[in-house]
Amino acid sequence: MYSKIIGSTLIFSIFLIFLTFLSSTLTAEVQIQNSVLLVQLEGSITSMSAELVSEALTYAEERNQIVVLTISTPGGSLDSTFKIIASMDQKH
Repeated sequence: MYSKIIGSTLIFSIFLIFLTFLSSTLTAEVQIQNSVLLVQLEGSITSMSAELVSEALTYAEERNQIVVLTISTPGGSLDSTFKIIASMDQKH
């Protein structure tokens, strides 16, 4: 009788340890996902594109996040492109 109780307690304890480990792993993944800010630019580069990137960089810096910038554009304003580059250089 006591061996069944000890065996059940041992299995239950192992199960609780496993759940604790699993919840710690999931929390770490959420923290990793929250530490990245994804900015996607699509279409022509305009002055609004430069402002968006600048604001995103400021937002990410305040929250200690990494910025991933993806650009899918046929081109656009060269001046705005240089402003985007300047924003990235300032925050770097």
